[in-house]
Amino acid sequence: MSEASQIITQEPAVYSRSGRVFTNSEDLARFFRKKHKDVLKAIENAHCSAIFRERNFAPTVNRRQIGSLVRSIPSVEMTKEGFYFIAMGFTGDKAAVFKEAYIARFNAMEDELRQQTIVDPVALLNDPAFLRSKLLEYSGEVIALKAEVEKKDVVIAEAAPKVEFHDTVAKSEREMNLSDVGRHIGKGPNVGIRWMAEKGLIYKRHHRDSWKPFQRYVDRGWFKTRIVTNGDFDFSQTVVTTKGLIGIAALAGKAISRIDLFNATEASGSAVARRH
Repeated sequence: MSEASQIITQEPAVYSRSGRVFTNSEDLARFFRKKHKDVLKAIENAHCSAIFRERNFAPTVNRRQIGSLVRSIPSVEMTKEGFYFIAMGFTGDKAAVFKEAYIARFNAMEDELRQQTIVDPVALLNDPAFLRSKLLEYSGEVIALKAEVEKKDVVIAEAAPKVEFHDTVAKSEREMNLSDVGRHIGKGPNVGIRWMAEKGLIYKRHHRDSWKPFQRYVDRGWFKTRIVTNGDFDFSQTVVTTKGLIGIAALAGKAISRIDLFNATEASGSAVARRH
């Protein structure tokens, strides 16, 4: 039995999505036999650029069933490059063995993705059975879609003015701070911010930190994070887009009228610079 096999008792946990390979801070901590909070601290204190951090580290929440309760555990999803950056700080003979195993697993998963069977489209187009099946499938879908479109035509026509207005507002460049969003959803500044945190929209690791959005809501266009320079110091500032206000209000069960949306974006334009 090799020295590596004596030390390593489990397979490094990696997974793929959209052609890229990732691991999670919880899995990384478990494999390297470290406390998860220490791995999160290493990620938080990593001396990397804001662009590198945005591309290779994504805060997320893992839900765990503990007895009769479901707990939300903050974690960080990271790319292969993000793993390299953090693992460089793990030292010692065992850490070297663990790093080699993790890198090998990353490489193996990438090889699997590259070697996935690619169907020859020319061969399929020359296959009569395939063409017949696709034609029947397409015909059925067209008939079903036509019926669905006819049923929805009236609904779409009635909703068009409202949809057009919300679409125009959601695409606007105006932004607002978290306190203003709390006011506009009827919860007040502080209660509103705590409510957004409870709903898994924003988070902060320490009470002195500023609030940050979870990456999935940044991807939806609800939030933006800006790096603001104040003298010799840089800090991150979270702002909410108008699209985000619409989404958060819907999540809160708050109906926002056209006037509310207009007033919110107008009033918040000058307040974005306030830090949370």
